[in-house]
Amino acid sequence: MRRAHLAFAFLPGLALSGMPRAEEAGPPPVRATVRLWLDTEHPLPALAAASAAVAHEPRSAAAWAGLAGALFRNADFEAAETAARRALALDPDDPDAHVALARCLETAGEHAGAREELEKAVQAEPQHAAALRLLAGKLDLNADRARAIELTRRFLEVNPPGQELFLEHARMILKILAALGDTPLAQRPPHAERPERITLPLRVSERGLAVELEIGGVKRLCGLDTGEESLTLTAETAKGLGLKALSPLPAVTATGIERMQIVLVPKIEAGGVRVSNVLAAVGVRDLVGPGFFDGCRVKLDFSGRQMVLTRQEPGAAPDPKDLLGAPEGAERCRFRALGKLIWVPVSCPAAPAPLRARPAWGVLDSGCEYPAGVTPRYLEALRCVKGRGPIALPFRAELGGAAREEGNTEVLWAFPDFALGFLGTEVKADGAVAAGSFAAVAKSCEAEPDVLIGWPAMWQALRSLEVDFQRGVLTFEPRQGRARR
Repeated sequence: MRRAHLAFAFLPGLALSGMPRAEEAGPPPVRATVRLWLDTEHPLPALAAASAAVAHEPRSAAAWAGLAGALFRNADFEAAETAARRALALDPDDPDAHVALARCLETAGEHAGAREELEKAVQAEPQHAAALRLLAGKLDLNADRARAIELTRRFLEVNPPGQELFLEHARMILKILAALGDTPLAQRPPHAERPERITLPLRVSERGLAVELEIGGVKRLCGLDTGEESLTLTAETAKGLGLKALSPLPAVTATGIERMQIVLVPKIEAGGVRVSNVLAAVGVRDLVGPGFFDGCRVKLDFSGRQMVLTRQEPGAAPDPKDLLGAPEGAERCRFRALGKLIWVPVSCPAAPAPLRARPAWGVLDSGCEYPAGVTPRYLEALRCVKGRGPIALPFRAELGGAAREEGNTEVLWAFPDFALGFLGTEVKADGAVAAGSFAAVAKSCEAEPDVLIGWPAMWQALRSLEVDFQRGVLTFEPRQGRARR
């Protein structure tokens, strides 16, 4: 997995503004309290504090806004949206509520609505750190580059505590844009000139997926990784193409937060797909994610061993009819997209009843060679009932990532007997692992995933998977056919 913050990645989650609003003059200042817990990586105490505030003062917009942010950080997206709308009904100008609602809408594919909410947040509070950062991430770096730079500078001027990762990212982004000057980014042919459908060979093996791209005129076999948000090249590939390093950027991989150099790739082709001036990270593998193929629905046909890119109409947005009319043998569902990571509900038969009462989420990660990667928080929750929960045995091993060289070992916990449910199917995931470094995904996304769903589990469950980022729809074909409901 690699979650790299290339350009201005939209990073959903919670980072409340630094100053309490006027109506919070009396104790306890719920905004400051929730923000403190979240900035110190304590999402559950943040949720407890916000819940207590709502119970104590159910007519407080600040309390409901804090609850919305805390719920989002704890990955209860539907409840977070409900709380944000409740806050705005009490105070239409509450900036934290607008930010929380924007994050919920963004994950559901409502991109225009998310931007509108962020604009309202900045209008209500011009120095709102999260609103400035996230709105910069929503802007087109070609048409709106000057404003994106301005918002990023304002975010740096606010200098919010507890946001070191995002502050570093912002400083490095400004450095990259200064080096680029007026160079346009991610240039594609006009929509009408793009092929309606492209089919590419997809290599499928026990180690994962791969597709051939022509990068700078040189053909490269790249791993196709649903845990990769854009493009990563090896140092060898970058050197062979003569690509100049622009600046390092923080990126989240399976091994934690790494600093990866960013380069500008002049041209990439895949069948009829052509993109010029692409920002890419330099790591230890050539990788591409489905989100790289912007403007296309991306079908990964594991059984047929092909990738099919279908041109998406401009401005396509979620619609109630999206889930109707799935192809024969296939099903459709909504997913949550945090950046270009694909979040789907998961279940674990070993979970105790209290844990099953709250939403659990997995990130599809075809670059993970283990059946599943369990986050430390979820492992702790699975063991919350004494004497129950899955057996997890510690051992030392290398944990592969997009940035770290071989030879680095760390402590992992292996599950000799484990099962995982997702997309309506339960699979055996014996050999799943837990690692402390998986917690970095939550720090980056500002929402708490439970499991990284690795390639072996995806292969067991699915014949094919089509990702529609614009509408937030997955179309998938289970390996075991099910009667239509």
